[in-house]
Amino acid sequence: MSDSGPARTMFAARAIEIHDLFAAQFRETVVGSKVPRRVVVQEIDVESTGGGHKARMSVALVPDAQHAKASFPVVAGWLDASNNSCRMRSFATVAKHFREKAGRFLELPEAEYRQFVRQVQEFLEANGFAFELYDEETHYRQQERRAKAEAALKPAAPGKRALRIALLVLLIVALGIAIVIEFILKN
Repeated sequence: MSDSGPARTMFAARAIEIHDLFAAQFRETVVGSKVPRRVVVQEIDVESTGGGHKARMSVALVPDAQHAKASFPVVAGWLDASNNSCRMRSFATVAKHFREKAGRFLELPEAEYRQFVRQVQEFLEANGFAFELYDEETHYRQQERRAKAEAALKPAAPGKRALRIALLVLLIVALGIAIVIEFILKN
């Protein structure tokens, strides 16, 4: 990608800089032995990224030419030039998405993928990036726990409150009637 051409906004220029830096670092990297995959980061060649909203570039592992027809690229994560951050997917998340798309298991050894993610993390953190490993299953469990905790803290809905009050009034009336009946029977 070339930086020459039209004037670019700060985020667009930063996206190009990050792309070139990342692409140079991982140009020779191959992940996987059964189906070798090369590292490709999405190019952004625009004048503006809309205030950084379009400054996110996907990081993919693309099968080599010999295996291109037999396998699919997998999106391993994203680089975000607007806030110098990176989110890489866990192996479980990448494998799940591959299985959904391809209808079969990912032919990439987990240990090799984890090693690649560690290399990305070390490289990006050394270059001032925030790094996050995203695991979809853990994320959804945390969302469920948060939703349950928030629901427990919310006051009862107005309809439920009215029902509770009505039941309480009914109980008081029933107790009052029981006391009156008991008083009448004793006298």
